[in-house]
Amino acid sequence: HPGCERRVAQIAGTRFASIRGVDEDGVPWVAGASIACADYNGVGKEQLIVDFTARGGGKDVVAVADYSATSATLTFPDGNAWTMVPCSNPNLKTAQQRAACASAK
Repeated sequence: HPGCERRVAQIAGTRFASIRGVDEDGVPWVAGASIACADYNGVGKEQLIVDFTARGGGKDVVAVADYSATSATLTFPDGNAWTMVPCSNPNLKTAQQRAACASAK
């Protein structure tokens, strides 16, 4: 879904996240997810396990997370990849995120 925005937000103090998005039809959707540690399923990277059933998709879709100093990418089994737009969030909450964005300028 090129050009379709996705917002992934961890629910503070938990291993859960919410995902908000809009596809080409313009209809907004929300999906729940849980965050898995790097050892889950024998994969050496953190993962996001997403429940897309509310929008007609799979229940336990596993996206693998890759991080850099200023960005992150979630890669799904079907080849779709969601890449964070570096420093696009004006409400960055952690000192690490603020420092990474400052050094990228």
